[in-house]
Amino acid sequence: ISRNAYPGWLSRYVDAKTFWTDFANLIQQGVFDNTTGKPFLISETGASSIYEWRHNITPARWTGVYQARVLADDVRVATTMASISGIALWHLFDFKTEDRWENGTACDYLPNVEPPTCGYINVNTSTPHGRPGGKNCKGVVDYYRRPKPAYDLVAI
Repeated sequence: ISRNAYPGWLSRYVDAKTFWTDFANLIQQGVFDNTTGKPFLISETGASSIYEWRHNITPARWTGVYQARVLADDVRVATTMASISGIALWHLFDFKTEDRWENGTACDYLPNVEPPTCGYINVNTSTPHGRPGGKNCKGVVDYYRRPKPAYDLVAI
């Protein structure tokens, strides 16, 4: 049995342990058909961060500190709870999404910097579904494969 969810990012739950424990208990109780006694895997989870904000120590949405905290919480729960068999993070690297998800949040690139690096980006934090710069930013490495703060936490 698997579940894709984003406590701390897309979910009303903020506490990963509460979220995953509640769901694992539902499986053990047989609330869902044919689930009793079957292993449970967290099949997709995470949070977004903007690579250029990796040095921002504010634990606010879109920062590396926030993403690292959310991922660390999910991994800690998955590796310490007997009722959870494993975890798969979503995803290794940032990637381009459909332009319709950009919501006018295009990046202002710094001139003469390679790989391209944003000098300013509007994250439009009114929705966690937004895609700043037209990218899904939930990777632990950015679009150009540069490690974000969460990379070292989950690279073991």
